[in-house]
Amino acid sequence: MIRTGAQYLESIRDGRRVYCDGELIEDLTTNPKTRGYANMIARYYDLHHEPEHQEALTFLDEDGVRRAKHWMLPRSKEDVVARRNYHEFFWRHSQVWTRPPASTNTVMFTLIDDPDVWEEQTVFGKGRPLAQNIRDCWDSLRRQDRAIAPMFLDVQYDRSDPDSVRESPMLQIVEETDEGVVVRGWKAIGTMVVFANEIEMGILWKPGTMPEQVVFAMVPVNHPGITHVTRRSNALDGVSEYDWPLSSQGDELDSMAYFDDVLIPWDRVWHLGNLEHAKRKPSGPGGLKMPGE
Repeated sequence: MIRTGAQYLESIRDGRRVYCDGELIEDLTTNPKTRGYANMIARYYDLHHEPEHQEALTFLDEDGVRRAKHWMLPRSKEDVVARRNYHEFFWRHSQVWTRPPASTNTVMFTLIDDPDVWEEQTVFGKGRPLAQNIRDCWDSLRRQDRAIAPMFLDVQYDRSDPDSVRESPMLQIVEETDEGVVVRGWKAIGTMVVFANEIEMGILWKPGTMPEQVVFAMVPVNHPGITHVTRRSNALDGVSEYDWPLSSQGDELDSMAYFDDVLIPWDRVWHLGNLEHAKRKPSGPGGLKMPGE
């Protein structure tokens, strides 16, 4: 499936809680602070359906299903060139900014390229099929052509004091249950998150990081326990594109997200608790191995 722009716009009318400039955005597709960028992403999807762009923007997967190239895992030099040309198409022809699914969906590439190591090196959730979770989620996302956005950064802290990481309100596990893990706290910052369908959660290790803060998982953007707070929108509605070539099109909106005791089901969990693993992510599949392996 390659979804249309209309299908994408309908997918983000899902009750997600988004605040921008203190305003609760009821509908991202109609509010002047957000509708410009939502429509840009919709146009991005529609371009994949135009016959003259089929070779540049789509491919046949291993099952013979035609998909958008944002799902194309490069396995050869030719594949890398094809993906480079895919990005260049949007840079040169459609004025899409830096965070369409062509770039954000790639956050799952390292996981699906070597899923077993994520399960092998987990600390919490041992014995659960975390590698198969990654494979199943990848297949589901491809079938539905969902948009993913990463949230790996955390709130600022006093870098001179490693203990300040422990004291910060950054996201961490507060409970492990039979159903999944319950997390609480802030993730910051993500770009285009409020316009995506799924949050790919991770962490960038830093001195003082605790095992409970190492959470790699997938969570729906519209989860009722998540509140998104964006920076001020630079979108200008109804202005001349000639005078305002970027802000007239919308704003991709960096944002923070607060998780208020959000239960992440086990089938959406990839890895938990390994500080050594977190130090090496996202350097690539080889970089995820433990020293000496």
